[in-house]
Amino acid sequence: MTGRHERPSGGSDVGIALALAAGAALAYSLTFHPDWIYDPLRYAELMQRGPARILLGPQHALGNLLPLLVYRAARGVGYGGHAMPVLAGFSVAGAAAAVGATYLAAVRLGGSRLAGATAAAALGAAAAPWRAGGSGGVYGVALATLAIAWLVAARFVRAPTARTAAALGAAGGLAVGGHLANVAFVAAGLVLVLALASKARVRATLVFVGALAVTAAVIFLVTAGVATGWSLGGMRHWLLHPGIGGSTDRSSLVGWGIGGLYPSVASGQPRVSWLPFGLDRANGHLEILVVVLLLAAAVARGLLLAARSRTGATLAGALVLNAGLAFLLASWYQALRSDYWGLGLVPLAVMAGAGTITFRRRSAATRAVTIAACLAVVTALLAWNASQEVAPTLELSHARGRAVDAIVARVPRGTHVLASLMLAGRLADIGYRAEGGFAALQAEVRGGVPKPGVARLVDEAARRFLDATGKDVWKLLHACCDLRPVYTTSGLPRDETLYRVRPRRR
Repeated sequence: MTGRHERPSGGSDVGIALALAAGAALAYSLTFHPDWIYDPLRYAELMQRGPARILLGPQHALGNLLPLLVYRAARGVGYGGHAMPVLAGFSVAGAAAAVGATYLAAVRLGGSRLAGATAAAALGAAAAPWRAGGSGGVYGVALATLAIAWLVAARFVRAPTARTAAALGAAGGLAVGGHLANVAFVAAGLVLVLALASKARVRATLVFVGALAVTAAVIFLVTAGVATGWSLGGMRHWLLHPGIGGSTDRSSLVGWGIGGLYPSVASGQPRVSWLPFGLDRANGHLEILVVVLLLAAAVARGLLLAARSRTGATLAGALVLNAGLAFLLASWYQALRSDYWGLGLVPLAVMAGAGTITFRRRSAATRAVTIAACLAVVTALLAWNASQEVAPTLELSHARGRAVDAIVARVPRGTHVLASLMLAGRLADIGYRAEGGFAALQAEVRGGVPKPGVARLVDEAARRFLDATGKDVWKLLHACCDLRPVYTTSGLPRDETLYRVRPRRR
């Protein structure tokens, strides 16, 4: 699948991949903040205080297992800091590695360096991978394991033997350990093995499945052991009760599969009035148009790849299968969060760069125009997401930081603080007993509180937990307690007031 005029060489390609990864890592590091979403703050708190059983779920085993092990090792040699820097390191490094591995996979699947670099850079500049790299969550590791799996798949496509099938199975197990949604890659890998390993198909399939099962089993058994203190009964319960029961983020409101992608990526983007066909009304977000164009370009690239050869058709089918299943699983799990869609963008980026080497020599002018067009596309995507996705969240994070500093100046350590999830998460990260109001009520309902007044509040919450309004709870709180305002935030989308609460004296 390579051409005579532009044959990739290993050393040069590794150098280009490292440069792309370094650029992505720099962007993610400069724009990093811990509260793109609440999850990283919660993970940091659980790493510092436990329990590990809650931290280490099977949905993304390696995403928290690896940072936890490094954090514990660092504490063992004298590190006294918080867990967030460790999470940040894995987040930045994982997403950056995904960019570099995507480039290598594309060029080793017959892609030109220009096409591979453009596809990888566009992936790194897209909103979902940028958020994965700059948030301290688990998706940096998830993207890295998936991109590495496609890099191994490129090796299998070039030499479809039982040995490379075993490596492909191990890579698939690693990807599933990175995130369960990467089972979409397993389906794609199985298609490659069945279609390309013609001389030893049965043996290649068996070693693929065996290597996949062994790798995944080791990852999940180690994660279960660390989560439960290596209790056999606890490990058994962890493995049999993963706590995954469908969408927890109102997927039905935004649509399944590709239909759910549009509202997810368009969230928070500016509306425009010049779009045709009524897109300026129900779907009037420029980002939606961008997504449609990118998907159309990816489909066109897949058709061109399929037209090159039988191997190209198999590869295109496997890439489309991976992307399609990833989008479907994202819509099932939490469709309103753009993080979850990033796992479908990796195979699309590989497909955009693969099979682009031609056998005819292009003129210098044509190459210059092509390079300029590729740079323009990547620069526009980078600038758009930097201004519309990254900069607003950075400013919001700074506003939350100012609010946390003001609360710290007014509230002594050890105080039980109830606030919005983001503020509570940041306070918990620096040592406060802080949580959201819903979590606090839930804990009191489970434990029971005998104090007069508060007991009535808890009883009311227990009986009307699903339909009680904030106004109802607020009325009961005023009835049982004295509330004194301590601080009111400013600069947040919804400012909030922190109150000092004491039971009324009888």
